[in-house]
Amino acid sequence: MYEYDKRKVMSKNLTSKMILIAVLVAVAAWALYPPSEKLKPGIDLAGGTSLIYEIDAHNLKEADKKDLAARMITVLRRRIDPANIQNLIWRPLGNTRFEIQMPLASAEARQRREDYANAETALLARNLSPAKIMRSLEKPATERSELFESFAQGDPNRVEILDNLAKVNDEYTALKTNRDELYSNLQAEETKITSAGLDLDQINRKKNDWAKLDPNDLQAELKEFPDVNDNLELLTGYVKTYAEWSQVADQLLTKQTQYKDARGSIDQLNLSKDQLDVCLETPKNRQRQIDKLKADFPDRVAEIDEVVAAYDRYSPYRGRLDDPMQLRRMLKGAGILEFRILPTQDHPEVDPDLMASYRTRLMEKGPQYASDTRYVWREMENIEEWKAPGSIIAPFGGKNYVLASNRDGETMLHSPAEQSWKLQRANPTQDNEGRRAIGFQLDTRGGMLFGRLTGNNVDRPLCILLDDIAITAPNISERISGSGIISGSFTQTEVDDMVNKLNAGSLPAMLIDQPISVNTIGPSIGVENRDQGIQAGFIGLVAVMVCMLVYYMLAGSIADAALLMNILFILAIMAGVRATFTLPGIAGIILTIGMSVDANVLIFERIREEQQRGSSLRIAVTNGYQKAFRTIFDANLTTFITAAILYWRASEEVRGFAIVLMLGIASSMFTALFVTRVIFDLLLSKRIIKDHIAMLRLIHKPNVDWMRSRPIFFSISSVLIIGGLLVFFTRDNTVNNKYDTEFTGGTTAQVSLKEPMSRQEVQDKIQQIGRDPDNPNPALATASVYSLGESGRQYEISTTETNRLVVDMTLGQAGAQSIDEITSAIRKAQGQVGGTLTNLLVTQNADSTGKVVVSTSQMNQSLVKGVLSAAFPDATLSEPKVDEVVNNAILTAFSSQLEIQQDLKPRIVSTQKIAEDVIASYPELIDFLGGIKIECQIENAATAREITQRFGDLLFKPDMQDLVRYPYQILDTNLSAMTDPNQTVRSFVYVSAEAEAGLRELDEDEWTQFVENEKKKVLAAGQLASSLPRVRQFDPSVGAEQKTRALIAIVLSLFAIVTYIWIRFGDLRYGLAAIAALVHDVCITLGAIAACTYIAGTSIGDFLLIGDFKINLAMIAAFLTLIGYSLNDTIVVFDRIRENRGKSRLLNPQVITNSINQTVSRTIMTSLTTFIVVLVMYIFGGPGLRGFTFAIGLGIIVGTYSSIAIAAPILLVGTKTKISKGSSRSR
Repeated sequence: MYEYDKRKVMSKNLTSKMILIAVLVAVAAWALYPPSEKLKPGIDLAGGTSLIYEIDAHNLKEADKKDLAARMITVLRRRIDPANIQNLIWRPLGNTRFEIQMPLASAEARQRREDYANAETALLARNLSPAKIMRSLEKPATERSELFESFAQGDPNRVEILDNLAKVNDEYTALKTNRDELYSNLQAEETKITSAGLDLDQINRKKNDWAKLDPNDLQAELKEFPDVNDNLELLTGYVKTYAEWSQVADQLLTKQTQYKDARGSIDQLNLSKDQLDVCLETPKNRQRQIDKLKADFPDRVAEIDEVVAAYDRYSPYRGRLDDPMQLRRMLKGAGILEFRILPTQDHPEVDPDLMASYRTRLMEKGPQYASDTRYVWREMENIEEWKAPGSIIAPFGGKNYVLASNRDGETMLHSPAEQSWKLQRANPTQDNEGRRAIGFQLDTRGGMLFGRLTGNNVDRPLCILLDDIAITAPNISERISGSGIISGSFTQTEVDDMVNKLNAGSLPAMLIDQPISVNTIGPSIGVENRDQGIQAGFIGLVAVMVCMLVYYMLAGSIADAALLMNILFILAIMAGVRATFTLPGIAGIILTIGMSVDANVLIFERIREEQQRGSSLRIAVTNGYQKAFRTIFDANLTTFITAAILYWRASEEVRGFAIVLMLGIASSMFTALFVTRVIFDLLLSKRIIKDHIAMLRLIHKPNVDWMRSRPIFFSISSVLIIGGLLVFFTRDNTVNNKYDTEFTGGTTAQVSLKEPMSRQEVQDKIQQIGRDPDNPNPALATASVYSLGESGRQYEISTTETNRLVVDMTLGQAGAQSIDEITSAIRKAQGQVGGTLTNLLVTQNADSTGKVVVSTSQMNQSLVKGVLSAAFPDATLSEPKVDEVVNNAILTAFSSQLEIQQDLKPRIVSTQKIAEDVIASYPELIDFLGGIKIECQIENAATAREITQRFGDLLFKPDMQDLVRYPYQILDTNLSAMTDPNQTVRSFVYVSAEAEAGLRELDEDEWTQFVENEKKKVLAAGQLASSLPRVRQFDPSVGAEQKTRALIAIVLSLFAIVTYIWIRFGDLRYGLAAIAALVHDVCITLGAIAACTYIAGTSIGDFLLIGDFKINLAMIAAFLTLIGYSLNDTIVVFDRIRENRGKSRLLNPQVITNSINQTVSRTIMTSLTTFIVVLVMYIFGGPGLRGFTFAIGLGIIVGTYSSIAIAAPILLVGTKTKISKGSSRSR
């Protein structure tokens, strides 16, 4: 009876476990299906979009520009991808530019996003053009009425808005005409007065007072004017004309406000994208808002329904970073949070007349010059959601501004003169009305200042500003210490963006909103390599499963099931958190496969040992799992600790690998220890297996005396380590750099071909130039190529080689300083000037002892001359010359196959300032108020796309680096956007504006400098004649900070490993031995990779498929993989040594030898299965993956060797040992 109850309980437990496994598998399958849509491949596997941004640094000193791009990237990374799961690639391009590469979304997500974008475009295309409406006001009354009817679409609200606009416009125009006529009459009468000999200056001083007098008093007053005599009538007429002009001017000023309001009401006729986004992204009352849109726009009901349906289809696939527009939105703003008290009309300390004067100054001068030490104007984010009654609000330039305090005690700002305060944390929350909000927590000093600010200003509105934009202004009801919330009408996306922006910290400078370049790029390893690699990976996985099935038979099939489940769980979690799947991620999965297989092999070998001892099958399974658990737990936990520290402290490039590895370890522990045990219990309970589990055995009872051979092992390893390090450190990086562009920087050049070519053909051609025996260039021989778009005609070539700027420098005293001293002086001057001459090289001029040649890859000519002049003020400098190494190589490789960009022979026809009268007719130019309009004709016709492209290409020309970049737009001669990119044109209009042009009046020098800069830009863009439209040099994407963080992470990882193994094994020697094995493996592998350059290209190298492998981020992931693999192997051997040693604290060679012999079967099996996957990928995965798989494959071999021949024997170093007699035997 007892046995029956026990079986019943076991059966019930088994059922619940099977249900749990089934549910987890179902959830994982649902989360992953279909994988082509749910898994987001990284740039290296699927390609993506490249965006190049310019930093607005025109107000910064040269010293502040140093490493500015790298510092911006650090903050932006934290803001946009805090968990580092989006696979964004960042790299500085000098000090004031940087590139971001983002992966493409899945094909299905891209299609659904495109459908939604098309539906949205179709809906917004129904909007009325404000310019079209404004120009219709100039038509005759009948024609204007007909146009209004077509605009109104039968909607009475629209009719009312348009009629009011027409009425106000007619009145405004009539007053303006009357004013201008009266002003013309005034000027004519002033001429007569001057001719009559009257003092016009004195008259002008008195005319304001005279204009207020009645006719009789005026006559009496004018008769007293000196020398009036016979000119009394002339003077009387002048004063009356002035009084009439003054009255009309006042009326016009009042009517101007009405006119601006009426003109602004045009927006009510149109549906904005912001309206649509808020409606679609706000779950609360969503349908009610959609119904309101349909009611407001009854003529667009069908289009609104289509947009809603398309959005709902796209929404499940939508991530925060699915397209470049989302990235561009998230990059806006510097992330600076500040607080200001608002003056209100009903406050006793606020002077109404003073507030009115601030309003007037804003409308006349703009927000910057209407602000002072008492009050400042700040732009409002959304006036419709503003809930601060009595605020001083006024419009300017199409935007609304609120007046905020600038006085001590009423502000909490980030001032360099005061001790800083910080925002500790921001988080999503809700306000009292249940709306989305952002909560914030300040640091100790911030809390103290915030408490003082709120405590001294109770019952006053507190304006919360982000990047100088007024978000909201809640009323202060009581003193608040260190936290609060920012409320408003936010979408979930806006909340997420704002939280990330605040948590990331403030930027050291502002970005120019629009990127200077946007390109679609192909996979970095190439489509063919990617497809071959994926196919090879599948073949390798199948081969591993077949090996397990053949060797362990039934148990092998259970291990295969667990392995597949493990991979399913990892991929499902990655899909769930929208993590990006990259080459480092693949490295993590390969290591996970190895550890998952290893865990099962350890269990199976233990079961085999138990069966050999005569245990029953059920006891053998139970003991096998119990004895293997400690080994599996130790091996996985040490690797997990390493991965966790890498994620915590390492650079962003390594964190993706760490995430996958941690997920894989957790999943493999679950599948190996829980899932396989449940399957075994099920088979035993159903009596499918009864007495014995059959397994093959390649190595029966090894009896190798490993410890006797340890001098040989140590000698071999010493030679390999010393040789590897020697090769690694003596390899001349100036001749052939062992590092790839992530660590060295380099050059990218865009090529446009006349006829399509494959990516591999383009890469072969440029690499062939580098292999020229007469002029070898190893950097070009390893150049990589990315496809741009899908035409097969545009590619981007990337290489560690750079173009160089060369300057001849004649020193005052010939031979007084050595080359080293000159170089040192130049490097010191870099710090003074605030710029870096990258890849600096100083050589002696062969013809003169007093002359040296300075070359650098820094292409900013003014910066180079500035640094050299600072270092040697008395030296004579030649004009810098560009040695176009990369350009010349590409021109040689492709010669006649390149598409040539010809000079369009541009001519500037006219220039015009964009003033208010231009905006009145062309409201779409409001963003360029105060800017310049340049009309240009071209002799050689070009398409709209080519003209736009030329202005983008201009920014990458070395001789154009000194041009200041302002926001601009290319329009047709009707000042409309050129919507058809293939439209052929012979003239175009260029409009741009200086950053502060809309806020204040530029002085004469500023205006002249701005106009000349823009005219030069227009002519230079039209005159571009080149076969290489874009050549740019970039800095290393892995900067000094990331390297430091990576080193800290490695040191912490090693310390954690030593500590954990010391605690678990009771002896520090075990931890140090494990670290020695890791160092051993990395040194040998590094040396082998560095040595590959000497084998590549030889017959042996070609046979072994060895190339000139470069150390890049994927290779770093491979090194981390081999560290994890080696550590796992070492722990397994150590655990068996601990078991065999028992309670004895003495360790002798025989115990170690026995332990290695007992685990060697498992070691070989695990290494073989993992190596099969890597070998298949190495052979069949294509050249793009070969360096990556070479490092992992070699690491597996070296790691297996070190766990047997290095780590275990090191345990005996420094101990007195005595070899026991007798053969080794299992314990």
